Amino acid sequence: AVKACREQPPGSRAAVCTTWALAKGIDFAILEGVQILNLSLTGPQDSLLTRLINKAIERDIVVVAAALQKGELGLGFPASLEPVIAVLASDVKGQVRLATKSERASLLAAPGVDILTTSPPGAYDRYSGSSLAAAHVSGLAALLLERDPTLTPAQLYSLFHKTAQATQLVDSPSQSTVGMVDACAALEQLLEQRICQ
Repeated sequence: AVKACREQPPGSRAAVCTTWALAKGIDFAILEGVQILNLSLTGPQDSLLTRLINKAIERDIVVVAAALQKGELGLGFPASLEPVIAVLASDVKGQVRLATKSERASLLAAPGVDILTTSPPGAYDRYSGSSLAAAHVSGLAALLLERDPTLTPAQLYSLFHKTAQATQLVDSPSQSTVGMVDACAALEQLLEQRICQ
């Protein structure tokens, strides 16, 4: 884990990230040769971070990012970048709310509502948001890369979208469906054998 954001105030759920801190974190990840870069955050477009994220993808690093589901920034950055796997949060019924305009044709969704996770200081709590959904997809990407380390970011992107289950978007001004990630279907496609029941 690379810590590039700080709690604001310390110990709270809110965090502040600067371009400089994120750039240092992404650069460190690239130099260390990580396979997956999970960016469970969003903000305005940034040219320095765009260059670093594109460099990460050129080096076959899978980049997954949380997408904004409402607001004036569209999907937010870096989820708005085409090579990035942009992820929305779905609830327990599989519904996905998207009350913002999206220029992207392909979005993924994963569980992201009332997710049990760690919480400061050393406790557990339930949280909601696309940040948790992005972490879910990053974990799935890690499992698929464990099975086939030769997969490129483009191949993983394609695999996720090819095996995703179409689900209805709620409150969307532009899109009607989104692809819900399907871990078993993705693994079946990768292994070329039936394992799901």
